[in-house]
Amino acid sequence: MTLSPHTTSVDHPEADTSLLSEILLGLTSEPKMLPSKLLYDARGSELFERITRLPEYYLTRTEKKLLEARAADIVASVPVEAGRSRALVEFGASDESKAISLLDAPESHFLAYLAIDISPSVLGPIRTRMQVSHPQITVETLLADFLQPLTLPEPFNEMHMVAFLPGSTVGQFSPAAVVQFLENVRGSLTGAAPPAFVIGTDQCRDPGRVLAAYDDSAGVSSAFNLNILAHVNNLAHCDLDLNRFARKVLWNPREERVEMHLESRSAQSTQIAEHPIRFAEGETIRIGVSYKYGKERFLSIAAAAGWSSAGFWQDSEKLFAIHLLQAS
Repeated sequence: MTLSPHTTSVDHPEADTSLLSEILLGLTSEPKMLPSKLLYDARGSELFERITRLPEYYLTRTEKKLLEARAADIVASVPVEAGRSRALVEFGASDESKAISLLDAPESHFLAYLAIDISPSVLGPIRTRMQVSHPQITVETLLADFLQPLTLPEPFNEMHMVAFLPGSTVGQFSPAAVVQFLENVRGSLTGAAPPAFVIGTDQCRDPGRVLAAYDDSAGVSSAFNLNILAHVNNLAHCDLDLNRFARKVLWNPREERVEMHLESRSAQSTQIAEHPIRFAEGETIRIGVSYKYGKERFLSIAAAAGWSSAGFWQDSEKLFAIHLLQAS
């Protein structure tokens, strides 16, 4: 198949209705919670980008060095089907910088790149930049919640699709949710050849180092977490007061995860879609977790979803790992 380089965008307008339902369900549950994907509106994405450059945040620089050093090995480990081009499908593509490490690797065979993200503010700039930097590659974007089953653009069905989820994104989900996500990906990437998956995992389980990464001295992480309430206000047309919430970050040793909460400083209330939402003083909203998956634990989760290991790379300190999975 021959593809000429172009850029297109596929939007899911029903996403806002779905998000409103999730917000209402989360804030009427006991205990209260909000899905971590709501952290990434335009402002949240900007704040998270700042977090990745902070000295305490070891993840991004560790992963970047690992990707740069091993991209050629990673790409070379993906089976090649003679005469068939590859497509890189990135989940949660806030920007294309990590994908480029794989796209530009020698003998990568990538002819197309699909960026999937829930934030429309990041997808347009990705298309624009890629048109300039990689005019030889077909670029498509998909505005969607990648935790749900997806239908990919038709041209990808004739290609060998390689999924890509960098960073510690997979750590935001419980083991059961990771199994479901990996099953969804395997079902969505129904291309001409069994898909592969390049996926990053944060392995650091040193509480001091981990908590510092999520609670920086400059307060950027705190602003990032509190911004979820501003996003909820915009989506649900409510009036949550950011100044009346405090942020708490905890290490859960049993689950090997960081937990992020917002705590109500006083009794307060708001209304969402005619439903009253009340907070007692000291009541919390869990807004995110970050599991730290060791190699064996993650591979057992992947196996439960029908994936097997085809490659594994980690940095010298064993802080971060990159897995190459193959659909069984």
